[in-house]
Amino acid sequence: MSDRSNWGSKLGFILAATGSAVGLGAIWKFPYMVGANGGSAFLLPFILMVFTMGVVLILAEFIIGRAGRGSVVTSFKRIAGPLWAPLGFIGVFCAFLIMTYYSNVGGWCLTYLFESVMGKAASTDLALLEKTFTDTVSTPLSAIIYQTLFLAITAGILIFGVNKGIERISKILMPLLFVLRLCLKALPHG
Repeated sequence: MSDRSNWGSKLGFILAATGSAVGLGAIWKFPYMVGANGGSAFLLPFILMVFTMGVVLILAEFIIGRAGRGSVVTSFKRIAGPLWAPLGFIGVFCAFLIMTYYSNVGGWCLTYLFESVMGKAASTDLALLEKTFTDTVSTPLSAIIYQTLFLAITAGILIFGVNKGIERISKILMPLLFVLRLCLKALPHG
């Protein structure tokens, strides 16, 4: 068995796990869904599901990963036999599908970052922001360039592995996300 990298600290693991769980939907779509579906009437079942099914699923992932000591496909083979390997491939395929979506949205985020720095998207004018978005998604070359840049940044992080890549960037980006969220909350709404 080859040496596998491990997490350097509990904090690094918690921040990376939180970063993978939070996602874009939890930041932008979740508040909308709560408001559109009854507020606390929606929130209570959601919290119940997170603390039952969500916790069970994450614990199952930890157990399979720790016991299998390999990739998801290898772990399923080692634990349950070769007939379970396709289940591991399904997990890899699902991760691939998620990455295709997130790399697209990540490209949009880089576009907005660049446009904001250049002064083109740093506005509260909804019409201007809508035009920026429409221009972004209707310009294939620009979308491909920013998506490729996002994928290159992601690959650059992953090349450094768990400790020096994922854990290190999670210790920077997760607190930054929290600070940005507080700044957005402090902005006047209108």
